[in-house]
Amino acid sequence: MYNHLNIISDISYIMCEICDDLGILGFCTEYSDLLCYINSNYNIAEILPTLLTTYKYLAPETRVFDVFMSKVDVFPTAVDNEKECSRRHEIKPATLEHFGFNPRTRDKLTSSCLKCKREYDQDRHLKKAYGKSREEFLTILKNQNNKCASCGRPINMHTKRGHHNKETGQFYDLLCNGCNSLVGYGNHDYRIILKCLLYQASIDGIKVETLIDLLKG
Repeated sequence: MYNHLNIISDISYIMCEICDDLGILGFCTEYSDLLCYINSNYNIAEILPTLLTTYKYLAPETRVFDVFMSKVDVFPTAVDNEKECSRRHEIKPATLEHFGFNPRTRDKLTSSCLKCKREYDQDRHLKKAYGKSREEFLTILKNQNNKCASCGRPINMHTKRGHHNKETGQFYDLLCNGCNSLVGYGNHDYRIILKCLLYQASIDGIKVETLIDLLKG
């Protein structure tokens, strides 16, 4: 998978090659425009391999900017103004704002929209991690009134954490990140968590009797 070091390396390679061929020292104006355009409209990590491969295999005598651009078949083509999502069959604008990039299709766009893709990925992750679907999580969240089952703070599908037993697979509730971390780092042992509670109460100058009254309330 590409990271920022791979991207910087590929950018530097293409930039140096083009600048050298055009006899330009430093940044090539045309390349700077190309890079800005790509960075503003596309996922640069996805299309850089294509850019790099295209330029690498051009004959040295044809490695000029116009020829390079004519050989790159990576930018989405406006086949239609609108596109139907393959999952929910909703009609959306055929742009990268709504669909992912796919260099193998005619319009260079994915068949499903980005919203459905994110929901699909989330559903697959939840089933693998907790054995529950995205719809089941939404139902649990609704039953908890969109609040952490422990502290009552507001949570949503992005901030929720599933409290479950990793050994048995048993699922309990949805917690906020703070409560889930507390339970996890406390090894799911109420005695350790209680000691943490008493420790923090002593730091805050709260007596045990007062703490008990607070817990009852």
